[in-house]
Amino acid sequence: MSNAEQEQGSHNRRNNRMGLIVGFIIILLVINGVKWYLDEQKKDELQSTIEQNQAELTEAYARLDKMEDQLDEKIREAEGLQLDVEALTKAKEEIEAEKKRIIGQKNYQIRQLDAKLEGYTALLKEKDAEIERLQAVNDVLAEENQDLKVAQNQLKDTLGQVKQNVRQLEQKVELAGKLKAQNVKVMGLNKRDKAREGEFRNRQFDKIQVSFTLAENEVAPITNVKLYMRVIDPDNQVVFDVALGSGTFMLDGQEEFYTAMQEVLYDRSAKDVTFTYDKINDYVTGNYRVELFADDYNIGSGSFKVR
Repeated sequence: MSNAEQEQGSHNRRNNRMGLIVGFIIILLVINGVKWYLDEQKKDELQSTIEQNQAELTEAYARLDKMEDQLDEKIREAEGLQLDVEALTKAKEEIEAEKKRIIGQKNYQIRQLDAKLEGYTALLKEKDAEIERLQAVNDVLAEENQDLKVAQNQLKDTLGQVKQNVRQLEQKVELAGKLKAQNVKVMGLNKRDKAREGEFRNRQFDKIQVSFTLAENEVAPITNVKLYMRVIDPDNQVVFDVALGSGTFMLDGQEEFYTAMQEVLYDRSAKDVTFTYDKINDYVTGNYRVELFADDYNIGSGSFKVR
């Protein structure tokens, strides 16, 4: 092979290597370009999500702010007419707490707010109706002439009847709004959580489990509810141990013992609830009652027997 041919072959090999290097560099540039593009897309999507969440939280805070202003106005009107404002004041306190939660929580659930605002709006409408009734009566009374005492007395009698009817209606609404426990089941669980229902021996259970469903109630208030469970032994004594969460609560104006307590958010829909209470010592044999309360009224009961 001549020197010219050798030089030509060497030149070709250099050109081939250079071509490979340039091709490799181009591939790297393309890969980096695609990666940069995808990273930018993810940043844009993340920024869009953050902005959307922030907008939803801002709107939620504004809705709560507006509802709080409406409650303030309604409280002033109701106080001027010497009406009970306890429910309105409690709703305002709940809104203030909700606003703090919006500020303090990164993953605030907007859906929970919609249900609560619906309850507050219903409360405002109910108070509006009551205020309108009393304002109408006050307007009539203001126009009465002092000389029409007989008519005025008749109007007072009518007013008394209206107030009595209102009280009766409020009592019916209050009664209808009370919660009820359905499908109450009392189980005895052993260490392996094997369940026995209704009747069991001491050696067959290490825990008492009471489960039930808070029934759906469209007229009940949307609020946190304290649920109490009382397990009452055959001697009519409440099973009680402070170390396991037992305590006392007010029932019919008297302080009573409860076996266990928990607080749940009730939003008018059916809600499953479970109490689990450890057995420290053997239970005396006989029939036991289980009583369930929401705040200060009975919502259901169950029973079991220890053999």
